[in-house]
Amino acid sequence: MTKDTTLDLTASEDTRFGTLSLGVSNLLDKQSSTVWGQRAAMFYSPRYGPEYLYDYQGRGRTYTLSWSYEY
Repeated sequence: MTKDTTLDLTASEDTRFGTLSLGVSNLLDKQSSTVWGQRAAMFYSPRYGPEYLYDYQGRGRTYTLSWSYEY
């Protein structure tokens, strides 16, 4: 079982109108298997099908933008 590491970037700025946040998850857009995807192959393959059927992939590069205001 291999461990995959992704690089994430998050930035936020407090303004008088609230807090603005920007984030990028999986900055390098690295393909990886989820923890369950790595384990499912051990549990279900080959009895219930080939290993690739249970190789669940992680999310690709994802952007987030948020704004919050306390009152």
